[in-house]
Amino acid sequence: MDLIELTPDYEVTEFDCGDEQLNKFLFEDAKPSLALRVANTFILVDDGRVAAYF
Repeated sequence: MDLIELTPDYEVTEFDCGDEQLNKFLFEDAKPSLALRVANTFILVDDGRVAAYF
């Protein structure tokens, strides 16, 4: 597993934690928040798949 900081060019292809709002943040809001400098997102990647984020 690797812990990496989400970047604008990182392609999040698959993630589902069972909470629609948390999934939505990762897919729709994390990168815009990064661009606006209001939040940084870190993702835990396991075999190319996002396992968790914070």
